[in-house]
Amino acid sequence: MRSNKITDISFLKELKNLSSLYLYNNPIQIPPERIWKDGIAAIQNYFKQISEQGAGYLYEAKIILVGEPGAGKTSLLKKIKDPNYIIPNRDEKETIGIQVEIVNFPHPNMTEVNFRANIWDFGGQDIQHTIHQFFLTADALYLLIVDDRKENTDYDYWFNIIKVLGEESPVVVILNEVNKLGPQNFDYLQYKKRYSDLIIEKRDVDLSVNDGRLEELLERIKLSVTQLKGIGTPLPKQWIPIRQNLEELVQKNHITYNDFIEICQKNELSETNDQEFLAQTFHRIGVFLHFCNDPNLAGTIFTNHKWVVDSLYTVLKDKSLRETNGLFEKRKIFELWGEKYKKNEKNQLLSLMLKNNFDICYKVEGHKEEKYLFPVLLPPEKPDFVLRWDFTNNLRFRFQYKFMPKGIITRLIVRLSDFIYDSEGKNIVWRTGAVLKKGDSFAVISEDLDRQGLKVIDLAVSGRDYDKRDFLIIIKNEIKRIHETTFNNLPVNEMVPCECKECLNSQEPNFFDNKELEKYRTNNVSKIRCNKSTYLEEVDVKKLIEGYENIKKVHLEEREHNFLQPTQQLLPEITILKESDPWYRKWYYISGLALAIVAITWYSIDIVNSWSPKEPIQPNTVPPKSIEQVKQDSTKNAIKDSSANKKNNANK
Repeated sequence: MRSNKITDISFLKELKNLSSLYLYNNPIQIPPERIWKDGIAAIQNYFKQISEQGAGYLYEAKIILVGEPGAGKTSLLKKIKDPNYIIPNRDEKETIGIQVEIVNFPHPNMTEVNFRANIWDFGGQDIQHTIHQFFLTADALYLLIVDDRKENTDYDYWFNIIKVLGEESPVVVILNEVNKLGPQNFDYLQYKKRYSDLIIEKRDVDLSVNDGRLEELLERIKLSVTQLKGIGTPLPKQWIPIRQNLEELVQKNHITYNDFIEICQKNELSETNDQEFLAQTFHRIGVFLHFCNDPNLAGTIFTNHKWVVDSLYTVLKDKSLRETNGLFEKRKIFELWGEKYKKNEKNQLLSLMLKNNFDICYKVEGHKEEKYLFPVLLPPEKPDFVLRWDFTNNLRFRFQYKFMPKGIITRLIVRLSDFIYDSEGKNIVWRTGAVLKKGDSFAVISEDLDRQGLKVIDLAVSGRDYDKRDFLIIIKNEIKRIHETTFNNLPVNEMVPCECKECLNSQEPNFFDNKELEKYRTNNVSKIRCNKSTYLEEVDVKKLIEGYENIKKVHLEEREHNFLQPTQQLLPEITILKESDPWYRKWYYISGLALAIVAITWYSIDIVNSWSPKEPIQPNTVPPKSIEQVKQDSTKNAIKDSSANKKNNANK
């Protein structure tokens, strides 16, 4: 049912044995997209609750204000709440973190219906963008506020991040022309064409005066937010009072999961599966935060987003952390939070910042006091250890981004922090990369620019063939998880390195997009030319693709299972040979079985050898000797040889 004109899939509730479903690229309105994208179980649970409870309607949506620092976001927020608010206001402070306000107004097209807009004002500082990704959501109205006098707005960044995180959410570009003379600096038609899959609208206004444009803008905002996708879609009836009860608890900042269960039971939602489904849905659409997979956080529901975000920014904006390059004691974090937070709240907030939640920091072992490192506060320079890295016989891979959201590499560092290599008591890690170690394998991960000027994450792994392949799979899987959980709409190219003579052990080889290689194979073109090669050498397409497929995505659970059963992954599939099979078919399978036996024998010897104590394989990080050093060493050796000869002659 992909790419049709289906709007209502309520008929699926009758299909009890449905096992697979493809609904993408359909204008489905019932149930809401956030639900049907979660799969068959979510769809059936939704219709089950509608059938049991009846339908209710929620007229509520989110307005998100984004833009550069000082553009006028907070001023616009004040104007939306109170059109008579005086601008400029010297008491108005720059937003740190987020500011959330609620505005209620009559629905423009529905009498006796009151609409609620949750307005989120995001701070524009670059350091805060690492947190934005968790709160910029789909099904919202985005207002990009621009100070048209400064010409400092990175339009491409904002349109791209809204496209990735906001999906099909509309964007209104508001040119704040306070006391501005001269033409506008925003080329509306150019950006509308460049981002044709976004709904972009332009409005200009002078927030310091009420000249009619402000009133038109405010009315347009109200109309646009009431027309967002999903508004007025039927929901299970009991969700509405539960949502209202939760709103009354925002001032408590957080409640226990048991408190949430009691609210559900009070509103006649008593089945455990229905309660869990609603908790996941409310977390996903931004009603509250609930990290059910974290044992330290599963029992807590954070009802106040601002309270959470402000706690994170309190740490990130502290100047003393920059002096320690982001490394500081747990005690220091708790001091920054002060008396505003209780001890148990501080422990919960710290858990929020760790791996698999916000991925902002990780615990650093080997210190007397408990210490944590924030990679986003590290210096950007690569250590000498990395600059001397030997790329000979490395397994290479690259992720290439036409647009890379800020914070992917620092999140990856946090997620792989257990593997960070410690050299002489110092972790080899910097703001845009790290050196990792697993067993006898070493890896470098780094964010960089390729020859086209596009952002890339490069991976290079050294070690024995099996070990480095498995290590590369682990690293690739973590990058893919970040993409899938946060940046699901992010276009990424997976690139494999060229294997021509010049590229084979080069520090900067040419990379081929795997999709491009597939086109060559589909059209039976066996060779592809390396543009970096001096002689434009051609390389074998099949070999490059097979190299890519050998390190394709494998679930870690499957890998762990295979490690426990090493012979299983070496055995060929069981095939029944028939008497009528041709001779070459029989020899094919006999040869395969013989190769499998040899491989198993070799693998067993390798395992036995691995049990014997040995020095770990270190990457070759010693820089090559200069010509002068070579000459000096030769002279010294010659003198030693001469002395030894004289001594031998004397003894004779």
